Amino acid sequence: MIQSRLLRVALLGTVLTAMCTIGASAATLGAGTVTADALRLRSTPATEGEILATVSSGTSVVVLDEAEDGWYKVNYNSVEGYMSGEYLDVATKAETDLGYGKVDADGSTLNMRAGASTSFDSLCSIPSGTVLELEGVYEGWYKVTYAGNTGYVSSDYITITTEPTTAASSALAMCSSVASLFVVAPLATMLASKIGKKETAIIGSLFGAIVYLICFILHPESGWVYLGFYTVAYAGLGLFNTIVWAMITDVIDDSEVKNGVREDGTIYSVYSFARKLGQAFSAGLVGALLSMIGYSAATQQDPAVLSGIYTIACVAPIVGFTVIALVLWFVYPLSKKVVDGNVETLKARRTNRK
Repeated sequence: MIQSRLLRVALLGTVLTAMCTIGASAATLGAGTVTADALRLRSTPATEGEILATVSSGTSVVVLDEAEDGWYKVNYNSVEGYMSGEYLDVATKAETDLGYGKVDADGSTLNMRAGASTSFDSLCSIPSGTVLELEGVYEGWYKVTYAGNTGYVSSDYITITTEPTTAASSALAMCSSVASLFVVAPLATMLASKIGKKETAIIGSLFGAIVYLICFILHPESGWVYLGFYTVAYAGLGLFNTIVWAMITDVIDDSEVKNGVREDGTIYSVYSFARKLGQAFSAGLVGALLSMIGYSAATQQDPAVLSGIYTIACVAPIVGFTVIALVLWFVYPLSKKVVDGNVETLKARRTNRK
């Protein structure tokens, strides 16, 4: 009796283990490459299903499972849906860019192994929440690179995400800082003393607009080339941002000359409030522009949407820089001549008071 019960328990354990093993290997079936000019991702495995996205030829998607009638369940940019197998080249082993995946290990760590199996040595442990670039797939395992190591992680603990790695944002921040520290700051001081603050801000704004215009016309395919244009254009924006704070003192001086009262606190408060309004407006404007081009989680990699994002990234700064330059040129009255005159006037008034 006891032996019979033990046998049933052993058999049940074996079945459960097999089921878990099958489930783990089926978490990601493989990678699929679109062979049609444009293949639609649908909500159901049928042509009547709602269109979730349109994927261009040569794009790779994560294949999760086989569906009915020759369709596959796939994940494209963190959106799950179905694609017709007639236009999808599916492989369980593939070296291809599959986007990004986030480690989901319930707050623990995930082992990266030297091969696509638990029998291989662990190369390192990856913290839960880490975003990785998925460089390929091998029978339910993703090929990734982390901390200088290239290996494999189980797809059971990876959630497909659209969240990019921090490399691009870190590169932008670094280039901006370098441009500001070593180029903008010394140049702004020299130009302001020679030609005036207003004139320097106009030059910086027009320079930024011209750089972005060149970038828009050339339309570089490489992200790093765009980063180069961004860094150069940021030097123009940096000139304006550096000078604008010094321009506040010119406004305070001009107000004192005209009104006989120095209102530092009031003018700085108004300026600070205006900056906050501008920041809020710009955030809303970006959202509105993205909505206009049809951006969403499902369409973010569509060719038309990508082209729209690039247009926004170039045209919006061109318009912004140009508007700033025009306002400074035709509306803002404190040229170098006026500022120097105000300085002399205030100096004379204070001398007379002694």
